[in-house]
Amino acid sequence: MNMDWNHPDVYQYEKKIPLKIPCYEMLYDMMDRLLTVRLSEDAANVMVVGAGGGQELVTLAKRHPNWSYTGVDPSASMLGLARKRLELAGIQPQADLIEGEVHQLECGFQYDAATCMLVLHFVRHKLEFLQQIASRLADGAPFFIAAIQGNMTSEAFKWQMCA
Repeated sequence: MNMDWNHPDVYQYEKKIPLKIPCYEMLYDMMDRLLTVRLSEDAANVMVVGAGGGQELVTLAKRHPNWSYTGVDPSASMLGLARKRLELAGIQPQADLIEGEVHQLECGFQYDAATCMLVLHFVRHKLEFLQQIASRLADGAPFFIAAIQGNMTSEAFKWQMCA
């Protein structure tokens, strides 16, 4: 699926994506609830892959201000959107937003958890991408993935994306 993440339309992303993905907000609530069970409230380091939309950061930082976040996204425009959303929500999490890709993150650091929500359908080399994320996780760390599946050239998919 091709998308120009530097086009001005990206600033409409947070308004449009919940219309296209049924139960969008519930995905993030479920992610948060499961991470809450697995991670310490005192401190945790979470890698957010595809952080540009800001949804994971806003959801988690509101509920877990003691956690640290590393958000990575190849789009400067989308990272700008994430920063804006954090600012508007009045959240100043321990967040490091990095313009780039997962393989550019430090290899020696081990994250306590990772999220990759609604990103995989944009990735060509999925196995390598997932291996890069996994190699930066501590043993037993939870890794949350939500992915669009199915025929993205079908009429049904095109119709859904018009929402």
